Amino acid sequence: MLTSEQIDKIAPALLAAQTAIGGVVKDKTGKIQTRTGAGYEYKYSDLASVIEAVKPHLNDAGIVVLQAVSGDAAGVAVETVLMH
Repeated sequence: MLTSEQIDKIAPALLAAQTAIGGVVKDKTGKIQTRTGAGYEYKYSDLASVIEAVKPHLNDAGIVVLQAVSGDAAGVAVETVLMH
């Protein structure tokens, strides 16, 4: 992964955004069935919910969020880039 050599401008912007970001609502339910036939459920936040919760605060701090999706036979990958 390529990164900037200097972070003196993005670091304070990330701090401002991080300070403003609250918790992400866990509004999805996952269900797992075990090999024994038992099961359980858990709550989680999907990627769309996380982006929706943090993007306005990142933008307010002058940070742009870009995401590129790629995939092959092994699966799907999402690369997130923050630009300031």
